[in-house]
Amino acid sequence: MAVVVEQYVEHFDRNFDEIKEEMYQQIPKEFPTFLKTEQTQRAFVKKSYMGGLGLPQKNRDLQNIPFDQAPQGPTAFYQPVNYRLGYQIERQTIEDELWGLLGSRPRSMLQGAAILMDMVGTDILNNGFVLQKYDFGGLPLFATNHLREDKAATWGNLINSNLPITVETVFNAIVNLLYNLKDSRGFPIAYQGVINLYVPSINPTLWRQAIEVEKSVMNPGTSDNRINALLQKFSIVVQPLRFLTNTAHWFIGWEPSAPSYGLTMVVRTNPEISSLRPFNDNPDAWFSRLRMRFVAGYENKRGVGAVGA
Repeated sequence: MAVVVEQYVEHFDRNFDEIKEEMYQQIPKEFPTFLKTEQTQRAFVKKSYMGGLGLPQKNRDLQNIPFDQAPQGPTAFYQPVNYRLGYQIERQTIEDELWGLLGSRPRSMLQGAAILMDMVGTDILNNGFVLQKYDFGGLPLFATNHLREDKAATWGNLINSNLPITVETVFNAIVNLLYNLKDSRGFPIAYQGVINLYVPSINPTLWRQAIEVEKSVMNPGTSDNRINALLQKFSIVVQPLRFLTNTAHWFIGWEPSAPSYGLTMVVRTNPEISSLRPFNDNPDAWFSRLRMRFVAGYENKRGVGAVGA
């Protein structure tokens, strides 16, 4: 029986299209642990937010309603970037299905897409100490003198000291960078959710220190057997990041789903894979293409901090 190559490829790709999204969701991804993810159909996205409206004021019946003007937050511009990947396969490889290449092609392409999104997202942390094109206010993401939206005070999300990860340093970072922050009107930000510790997986010392703090009942790494006060108050989760190359810092943040959290991945086109088709005029060459469009950036600088020098 003769196998018609075109029909074989079409049949395979049709079956693959039915499971592509399910397969993509099963591939491990790191960026959702430190970036909130949004979908959009716009080519360019301009976003801003209103600051806190203030506390209610006492007001008797028939008195004029007190109105309060909310300070306008900074404007963030998202310009999605195109990413493409091509795959070329010989006709003989398709006919013989050598090395399982035809079957592994879509999975490897989707895995490459997830890795790229991890790398692009992590670069926000890697490069957060120098001014980037998506920064606003003339300051990088991590600075000690961000201007509050009402321009009445400054705040910081950087502890510029070379500190190890201990119960004391993590407690200090949470209180100073995440817990006692003031919103755009000067009111305390009340966050009671999970605190994430982001460490570079290529730095085993920081990774080990973070896990000891997360798991130890007593004060780890010392002869002082006080209780781990950090775990009595906060829920700590360690997130090692493979593409975090800045080994001189460790990072701490709210859950990406928390209100006012700024780091964002805006996706316009999820990974799309075309069917195999003949390549140019070569009857023995077939190709497939993956394309996607997304951008990583932030609307504001709240909800994430860094420690290191």
